Amino acid sequence: MNLATLPAKGRDLRLDLFRGVANWGIFLDHIRNNIVNWVTTRNYGFSDAADLFIFISGYTVAFVFARMMLERGFIIGASRLLKRVWQIYVAHVFLFVLYLAEIGYVAQRYGNSGFTDDFNIRGFLENPAHFLFEGLILRFKPVNMDVLPLYIVCTFRVGRDFRRCLDANRGQHCRYLDDDRAGVLPVLVEER
Repeated sequence: MNLATLPAKGRDLRLDLFRGVANWGIFLDHIRNNIVNWVTTRNYGFSDAADLFIFISGYTVAFVFARMMLERGFIIGASRLLKRVWQIYVAHVFLFVLYLAEIGYVAQRYGNSGFTDDFNIRGFLENPAHFLFEGLILRFKPVNMDVLPLYIVCTFRVGRDFRRCLDANRGQHCRYLDDDRAGVLPVLVEER
């Protein structure tokens, strides 16, 4: 068990590459009756490209904010992390309201109530106050609106997990452990 140094500063283009591949996979998975989407991972396993995107994004968040917490202190790192979570949450709320308004308008305009069932917003149209509250606390998720709430919660947990790692023992600190089987992981190590 040997300690690894923190990865070099700057963007890791490999993460950007695979995040882009995952975005293309998500795009292809949303096109119906397309022969190209047969090569995406959703057809050959228990997950799809959205899971890969969340994993890579979570790894990137841990990569960036763990470095900040170790170099500048937990308070600064956690405040930047909370700022990022807030930005993503505000974007989600904006998209959520726009999504509900658009689907509701189209369903009403063309008299097709099937849209409300297809996009899982019938409950919102019947009880808007309750479902708007559920959407704001990230519990109500219309069709194709489930990735951002998951990302918000996972990003928030990064700070909590690193705080737990730092508080586990006052004589220990969170560092990176280079393990060939698991990549780079935050672990507790004793200072010497």
